[in-house]
Amino acid sequence: MVAATRLQNKYKSAPKLDLQAKKRQVGELLEELARDTKCSIVKERSNRDELLFEIVYGLVSWLKVIWSVVYEYNVQFATAHACLVFVSDALTQLSETSTLGGYVLPLIYDSTLKSNLTDASVLS
Repeated sequence: MVAATRLQNKYKSAPKLDLQAKKRQVGELLEELARDTKCSIVKERSNRDELLFEIVYGLVSWLKVIWSVVYEYNVQFATAHACLVFVSDALTQLSETSTLGGYVLPLIYDSTLKSNLTDASVLS
């Protein structure tokens, strides 16, 4: 009985993988990125770098949560798989649409982005 209670308390503290909320969040950011691309032509001002950083940082941060749920708590395997597929699809979509206007997405080569992610302990 004590072991069951202990496990129940352990799993109760596991992070929740809310795939629908993450899809909404990333979808809204991608829509804002598309609007920004259109508006930047007229305004000659863009928030593109900030939007790209927010999308990538949000997805990479979420990978840490997914890892925690699967590895540390050993639960929600099917949900975690669906989340990983979504992250992969979102990053693919982002890489395919990020060359609009001659701008190449600096996901791999931008040392500032790498250092910001490393400093936030997201990649550990």
